[in-house]
Parts: sequence; C-alpha cells; structure tokens
Amino acid sequence: MNWEILNKEKNLTAFEKILKNRGFALSDLENENTHDPYLFTDMARAVEKIKTAIKNKDRIMIFGDYDADGITGTAILFRILSNLGAQVSYRIPHREHDGYGLSEKFVDEFIKLDIKLLITVDCGISSGKEVGKALNNGIETIITDHHEIPKKTPDVYAIIHPKLEEKYPYKDLSGAGVALKLAQALQNDPLENYFDLAAIGTIADVMPLTGENRAIARKGLRQMSETSWSGLAALIKVSDVKKEDLINMESATVGYRLAPRLNAAGRISDPYISIKLLTTDDLAKTQEISQKLNDLNLERQASIKEILENIKYNADSDIIFAEGKWPKGLLGLIAGRISEKENRPVLAMSKSDGVVTGSARSPKYFDITAGLTRQHRFLKHYGGHKKAAGFSLQVDNLDSFKNAFLSDASKIEIEDKKIEVDCELDPKENLNELVSNLGKLRPFGEGNYEPKVLLRKLTIIESKKVGGEKHLKLRCKFGGKELSFIKFNNNLNVEKGDKIDTVCRINGGGDSLVVEDLKTL
Repeated sequence: MNWEILNKEKNLTAFEKILKNRGFALSDLENENTHDPYLFTDMARAVEKIKTAIKNKDRIMIFGDYDADGITGTAILFRILSNLGAQVSYRIPHREHDGYGLSEKFVDEFIKLDIKLLITVDCGISSGKEVGKALNNGIETIITDHHEIPKKTPDVYAIIHPKLEEKYPYKDLSGAGVALKLAQALQNDPLENYFDLAAIGTIADVMPLTGENRAIARKGLRQMSETSWSGLAALIKVSDVKKEDLINMESATVGYRLAPRLNAAGRISDPYISIKLLTTDDLAKTQEISQKLNDLNLERQASIKEILENIKYNADSDIIFAEGKWPKGLLGLIAGRISEKENRPVLAMSKSDGVVTGSARSPKYFDITAGLTRQHRFLKHYGGHKKAAGFSLQVDNLDSFKNAFLSDASKIEIEDKKIEVDCELDPKENLNELVSNLGKLRPFGEGNYEPKVLLRKLTIIESKKVGGEKHLKLRCKFGGKELSFIKFNNNLNVEKGDKIDTVCRINGGGDSLVVEDLKTL
C-alpha cells in the first residue's frame, strides 16, 4: 500500500506537524465553547411557535430518523418538551416498512390525531411534498436537519439547518446537535447534561470532530461517565464501556460499542426499542431494553458476517453494485465494508414489491450524493452526505440507472488506496512528550483522525505471535531506543534481524505502537 506523508516541514516538531495537518492551533485543543442557538435565523420564530403550542395545549409530534443520530436527537427534544409541559409524542419510521424520512402515511396519521405542530429531527429538508400536505391540513412544521439541501427547500414555519445559515458559524452539526441547539434555545440554558446524547449522535453519524462538534463530543464523553439518563447508563454497562475510557474521551466507545447497539434495533428490528431506552427512567425497563439491544447487535454482527462471506460483485468496476435479498437496515453496512475493502463507491441494493432500496458508500474522492443527484430522474427518493447516501427507485428503472451511473463514473479519477501519514518521526523526538501531547487532541474521529507517523530503518530484535497466533508483537531498535509494536490481525512474516519501515498509531493508553503497515528493507 502507498504511504503519503502529509507534512515534511523540517523546522516543526511531530506534534506541531500533526496540529498543522488538522488546521488546529494549540488554543483549539481545550476550547469547548458552543455557539448561541439564536444565531440560527429561524430560531426565535421556532421557539415562539413551540411555546405558543404548549400554552394552547396543542398536540406536538416529533418525527425523527431511525439511526443513532435521529434517535438521540428525538430523545433530547422529547425530554425537553415533556419538561416544559407539552402534549408531545414521537414517531420513528421503520426501515423495512416505511423507508427513510417523512411519508404521507405518517402525515395522514398526524391529521387523524389532530396534531397542530410537527417537529422533524435529522430529516425533513427533502420532504416538501409531505409537509405541504400537513400544512394544507392545519399542521405547521419546524424542520431540524443537517442533510444535503435540495434545490427547493420546503415551505414550512421554520427551518433550523446549519448549512442554510449565513450567521451560524459552524456548518457541520449532526442531527442531534441541531436538536440540542433548539433545546438550548427553548430552555435558555446550555443543557450540558444533554451533551452525552448529542455526542452519541455526532460520533455515530461520523460528523467532523472539529469546531462545535469537538466541543459537544468532549463534553458529552465526559458527561457519559456520570450520565443522568438511566437508559444510557444501562447501555454503557451492557456494552462493557469503561468509565476511564469515557473520561479519556475515547470516541471508539461510541463508534464501536454504544452506537452499533442503538442502531441495531432500527437495522433489523423495531427502532422504538432504542428510543424507549433513552426516554424512560424505569431502571428495570432500561436494563431489559439494553440487554435486548445487545442481543440484536450480536444478531446483526452474525448476519453481516454471513453476507460478506457469500457476497459476489465485480471488484474491477468503477462503481460496484451489490444486490441481494438483504434487510434494508444492513445495506449501509454492506456497502461500507465493500467500499473500504475495494476503495470504490458501492451501491448495495435490495428489491421488494417492485421497488429497489439502496444504500451507498464512497471513498472521499467521489461525492456519492452528488452522483445520485445527477441521476435523479431515475430515483423515487434519495439523500445523504458526500460519503454516504440512501436512495430508492422502481425496479423497471434499475438497469437504466446503473448504466447512467457507470457512464457518469467513467469521468472520475479513481485514487489508489493509500495511508495518509502525518509525518516522519525523528529518532531524536521525545516520544513520551508526544504521547502526552496527543492526548490533548482527543476525541479522534472524522476530521481529526488518529495520528499516524512513519518510523524508518528499524531493526527487529524480537518477533512473536500473540493472541492465539492472530497478532504480531515486535520489539525494535529505533535510533538508540527500543520500542514495542503490535500488528493486529497480522498476515506478515518478519523475523529477528529484519530491517523495516513502519506506519503506526501511537497508543497513549498502552506501551505499544499500533502498526498500520510495514515494509521490509
């Protein structure tokens, strides 16, 4: 695999190079300031409308997305509105039966329920037709969303969306982050005890951990270590998340432990399982629900493993189309795993009742949502971000859609798979000081990836397999120092006396550097 060194400046320390690669200044590292929610143009209007609805005892409905971002955002607003005395309920669509976003089926239900105010969470910006029908039947809508903006925005009472704003300084909030801003405005309070829920949505939705998102994630991870929500506490326990990892702002606790369990319900079962966990304070119920989510996640893992072991696709195609009789909730995971392996845009699709439902994932060199937009004439629905999107179309349009997408993709330049390396590490560098400084960069994630460094001309003085022969443990001489390394899921064969170059991550929580790749000399 190719290595690309991002910073070769000679007059900077490794830590200074790492900061510069991310566009960070030292002052950014502990900055946990968040912005005034009233910088959103429609915020005052939205708050006034909600408070009037509460005063008039009008029925309010929150409509959220089924993923961890939508679930946590819905939980935030439901709890806040309940505390304010609102007559409020929520609805979450079912992936298999309802698909993504607001549909007329739900609008028809809201009309029958005499709902007067609809608030969307993590969705709604592309639901012009549906909110139009709601308005024609006496239902005003406030949209809170962060997805790509269509050419024509819906005609609604208020829209809280960071990408629509000139005055709001941060554009990359998650759906839960936007919901938090509305909640802050309603309460005229920072609501720091809600940051843990917003942090889950932010990290789970792979939003950049920069700016205000970084502040939400830092505060939220610390808050999780002493969360006031019994459902989240139960989930943390069943997920075997350690308190010290939350205090140390290890974002992987969310990305690989908490979020998959919250998402499992929406992927293969009922999304109401997850929202109930975060909106009830009954200890017995939260323990029961958290165990159910844990079991669903194990089932989800087994299903994905079996699918990936048997899947067939053309790995040489510029765009990979993967088709099978799979649950809709697993399509994104299938697409993501194949895209990561093949370094290609991937569209994973499943057919049912004459309709194709798909989920798309892409490396950063190709904007997958823009690609879908160029083929919108074939699609019923679509939406997403640069690297992830969802879509649906009639089966009759599938071949034409695929041909058009492939033709369009022939214009893009496919980049070779590579590892981006922050810098080369000088043997004279103070490694202990670097480890200490890197701790200040946490939490790591999108936009603030875990630093990788290159070490050249190491001599292996000990090589042994560990973990049931699965992993490789190395001790190497680097300059005048001896360093320990570990290569997980090793498929390399190196021996004592070999000379190597290696790209690795510096694991501040252990005594080893984690090998990403190595080359023998």
